Amino acid sequence: MMKTPSMTMWNLTFNGVKSIKVWDPDSKSYTDENILDFTASSITITSMVTYSIQNGQTVFNNAGSGTTTTLTNPHLMVKSMTADLYGLIGQTYDPDHLPPLPVGLTVPLVPVIFTDVTTVIGGLHTDSITVPGFAGYSSDGVASPQ
Repeated sequence: MMKTPSMTMWNLTFNGVKSIKVWDPDSKSYTDENILDFTASSITITSMVTYSIQNGQTVFNNAGSGTTTTLTNPHLMVKSMTADLYGLIGQTYDPDHLPPLPVGLTVPLVPVIFTDVTTVIGGLHTDSITVPGFAGYSSDGVASPQ
């Protein structure tokens, strides 16, 4: 899970809905899950907060308030994302509710900007990531997105 007040994506391409293998701790096996597949030349994320549940603990990886995290050539696999497109238009994307982009078309020149972002990430690959003010910690129990 990732929350951020602002995420900007340069040269964004929506590659369609893909299927990935994810670990299901209940069945102790891998299952197929559909995700939205995005690539970009760069993504910047303001005041990023991420967390996941690992062995019954919530593990937080926070970039720090007011910092900007930068990903270079990211490949982002999203289970779901709720955000305001250009800070104005509330959007929810998931494999059943696709973004308003033709599959395979790269949005050149104009960055795609989302505000008030909450996304469930299925996977992420990036050439590099810069996370100023990085602070990771864990706590007992289940995370709240608040």
